[in-house]
Formats: sequence, C-alpha cells, structure tokens
Amino acid sequence: MSVPSPKRPARAARQTHRSAPPPLTTDALRQAGLAYLAKRDASARSLRQALERRITRWLDQTLRATAQGDNDRGNDGSTATPPSAEAAAQSTAQRARHAIDEIIESFRVRGLINDARFAERNVSRLAASGRSKRAIAARLAAKGIDEGTAREALASSEVDELQAALTFAKKRRLGPFGESNVEIEDTSDTGSTAEYDGTAATDDMANHDPSSSSSALVSAAVSSRARKLTRSKKNSPNDARMKALGMMARAGFSFALANRVLAMTTAQAECNLRDPRDD
Repeated sequence: MSVPSPKRPARAARQTHRSAPPPLTTDALRQAGLAYLAKRDASARSLRQALERRITRWLDQTLRATAQGDNDRGNDGSTATPPSAEAAAQSTAQRARHAIDEIIESFRVRGLINDARFAERNVSRLAASGRSKRAIAARLAAKGIDEGTAREALASSEVDELQAALTFAKKRRLGPFGESNVEIEDTSDTGSTAEYDGTAATDDMANHDPSSSSSALVSAAVSSRARKLTRSKKNSPNDARMKALGMMARAGFSFALANRVLAMTTAQAECNLRDPRDD
C-alpha cells in the first residue's frame, strides 16, 4: 500500500507592494493635461473632469501606499506613519485642484482649448452620424458648451436636418431603408408615458421647434404610442410607421420631417442622401 505524500504547507499570501506615485505638482498636472489634449479634442469642462480624475487617482494610490507602509512597519516593530501623512496628501490634492483653473486658462490663451472650435467640429461630426439639432445641442451641453456657443455652432455649420434624418433612418433601417411588411424593431431609449391620439398633436408637430417645450411633449406622445405597438407580435404597415415616427421623434426630429422621410421611396431616399441639393 502506497504511503500518501505529506501535505504541502499552505503558501503564504502574496503581498502586493504598492509604491507611492510621483509627486503631484502643478507642472505634472499640466503635462497630464497636454497628454490628454494630444489624444483628443476637448472642451474646457472635459479637460477639467480629466484632471480631476487624475488627482483622485493620485490621492487614492498615495493613501493605499501609505496604508501598506504602515502595515509593513507595524509588522517589523517600527513606529507607524503619523496621521499627518494622510493630511499632507489631502492638502497636496487640494492645491492641485485649485491649480486646474490656472492650467485651463493658460491652455485657452495658447489656443490649445477652444469651446467654440470644439462645438463646431462636433456639430459637423454628429450631424454626419445622423443626430438631429436637438440631439446635438444636448450633446454639447453635456460637454459643458454654453447655449449661446452651441447655437452659433449650429448656425455656422448649416446642419442639414434632412440629411441627418435620412442617415438616422438608414442606420436603423426605417421607412425607405427598411424591408417591407417587416416589423420595425425599436432600439431607442424609452421616453414619457403620455398618450397620443395621432391627430391632436399633428399641428404642433408640424410647427416643431427643437428648443420648445412642446416638442418634447410631442416626442413623448409619439414614443408612448410606438411603445404600445411593440407589445403586439404582428403590426400593420401603419403600426410600423408609427413606431418609426416614435423613434425619430425621440431622436429629436420634427414630425413633419420624420413623416417626409418615411414617405420617400428607396430611390428617392438614396438620391437625397447622396446629394441633398437635388431635393
């Protein structure tokens, strides 16, 4: 009978030694900002958020390294790190946060960041990807672009809302870009649960203003009707059309424009998409 081999002693848990990050100075933070801008165009708010995240990571790494150092010294019988170490790290992080304004202003003076330029570039890119003016304005606002700058960018870029709507419809295979007698899958975000009777809001939708509050109610109304249609297994062509209208309304397109796009034949849509001047 074979003798069982003795059990091996359990391995001691490996300790990961975290080294403290480099000192967080104003110059180091400035270099981090330059590295960020070298990779992407950014608004002042985007850059501020990136630098704040950098400071937060530095503070977290410093406190973890300090805590591990305390444990190591305690195991060796040495005295623990004084509480002032954490206070010093917090103070350094606070000074770095105060330096962000100075860094951003220096970048603005040197032309490295320009919210107006950022807005213009993004308006063209977002419109080409099928975003409506309302969606573009909301995107710019999320990036910290003020309303006046966003309005000027939209005006100067001369966004073609028809082209954007056609691009949106083509990406989602709606209307002239979809298959006939096939249910349209609604993959857009859900909106309000307001009712829509299909007639009362028509005049308001025809006079759609991307910045008006009524347009949001119209979008929610069409969206509500479209969501109800998704519950049925098979929809009529009219039901599928209503679902498509709901998707385009939630994307920020007016009822009149969405109706125009969905009424096109495939040939008409492709022709307008290639050259909007032929419309």
